[in-house]
Amino acid sequence: MCEDNRSIQLCEYPFVSLQDDVDEILQNKAEAVIDTHAHPNYHRILYAWRVKKSNYRGEAASIMHQRIKQLQNSTTGTHGYMMNSLEITESYLALISALSCLKDDDAWIIANHVEAESHTAKKPKFSHGLKNNIRRKLLTLKDLRQEYSAELARMRAMLSGPFPLA
Repeated sequence: MCEDNRSIQLCEYPFVSLQDDVDEILQNKAEAVIDTHAHPNYHRILYAWRVKKSNYRGEAASIMHQRIKQLQNSTTGTHGYMMNSLEITESYLALISALSCLKDDDAWIIANHVEAESHTAKKPKFSHGLKNNIRRKLLTLKDLRQEYSAELARMRAMLSGPFPLA
């Protein structure tokens, strides 16, 4: 259905007793995405699926944060960054919207944070099944709004830099 541009129908269909299976398939498809501009956009489809099922924080917001990080990491140079900047900001807005549907105490996600490898850094005692350079990080709605503001500031700086785009 996704490949036939029928993702709206996918989200509307009840899939009685198969919702977890559909979610898992979409999750696997989203995680397997290498080309950030490939069609269909499984991150967005999975986000829509989860929002439709009222799963805002646990799943919908997390998949959108994963998409943001994938887009940020896939850019090379100013041109590549500008190509993805609109999609990054739209993804931040979707993420913030999902978390805004929750009570303040529940408006957070746990995201995997990849740290740069350092030869001087101490190795952690406990990795909790994650690779040594990946840490889990709690991100509140406030943190994500600050990241979004920083993203907008980066875009403004690029557009008004030494060679502004007309």
